[in-house]
Amino acid sequence: PPSAKSSCWKVPCPMTVTLLLIVEGILLLTPVFASTASYNSINNGAIDEVFPGASSLAIDPRTTSFSFGQYMLPGVFSYFGGYNNNNSGSAKTLKYNDGCKPDCELDIHIPQDGASSSSGYPVIFHVHGGGWDYGDKSSPLIPIGYWLDREYAFVSIQYRFPSQTPGGATIFEQLDDVQDAFNYMTLIGSEQGLDTSRVLFFGDSAGGHLACTVAYRLDVPEIRGVVNLYGATEWEYYIDSGGGSLENLFEKVLLSSNTSDDDYRTASCSTYAAAKSAPILTMHGTTDTIVPFRVSEHLHSVVGSLGVSNLLVNIPLTGHVLEAFFYSIGGQISVYAMERFAAAQLLG
Repeated sequence: PPSAKSSCWKVPCPMTVTLLLIVEGILLLTPVFASTASYNSINNGAIDEVFPGASSLAIDPRTTSFSFGQYMLPGVFSYFGGYNNNNSGSAKTLKYNDGCKPDCELDIHIPQDGASSSSGYPVIFHVHGGGWDYGDKSSPLIPIGYWLDREYAFVSIQYRFPSQTPGGATIFEQLDDVQDAFNYMTLIGSEQGLDTSRVLFFGDSAGGHLACTVAYRLDVPEIRGVVNLYGATEWEYYIDSGGGSLENLFEKVLLSSNTSDDDYRTASCSTYAAAKSAPILTMHGTTDTIVPFRVSEHLHSVVGSLGVSNLLVNIPLTGHVLEAFFYSIGGQISVYAMERFAAAQLLG
């Protein structure tokens, strides 16, 4: 065999190591450079321009939408950012509906050491994602603890799944579940330390769709805003613009392959949009292969044409679940934008 002195037979040669480092650097830095316009735009006041007062009202906000040093942090700290979803000391689980599988319950998390006003804490109302058939209300990727530290209550809900419901469950039943959870929360909110006159709907993927659609369908002043992370909000437009892999999931929650335009239209968020609809903030990766970026573009085109305050933040070279790591590019930008949006809508 060749000697170690003349080849990489036994010991990695310097050239190989150098090439590997170069490739790793390209993989790390390319999305950073590609996203420069997005985080510079936010740093330069795009959020405050659309949602006045966002930065001045935010409680202990992140100072920049992107930090390369935090982006390079390894392991669990990068995943959760030093926060967690465990708030067992003050969390309550309550059932808002019977006959659901999994159980139709909601978790109420209250800041443990905060000093709320007599009216209670403003509420971040979270609807989890998971293809309309899996997921967990207790595990949002932007940790619950982050919002509790900033004096928000966090209410996360569970809705029924088709695979666990005898005979299946439709998207319309799931939308009703989310609406029932909101109505129940408003009913018992004051005794739980919640200010249910100040609620921000928040969801990711399928949860983004459910949150947006129910918020606009309800059309009540208590819902001050909607945060949509890459939600599959526009079913009718998605089908009309060529469809794709989501069609199989649509059929599963419509319980039929014989669907009509009315089904897709009724399940679309923008169907319920009106001039007085709540402001909306969306974050979406431009290379999302599950929920195409065009879906969020269409939603914001519709609400924008109606005069609704809205901001669509695109994250280049980023796919689905863009906030999977707290200090990823998508994670940092999402938290920065959302905390300012929440402040503008709930604290102003």
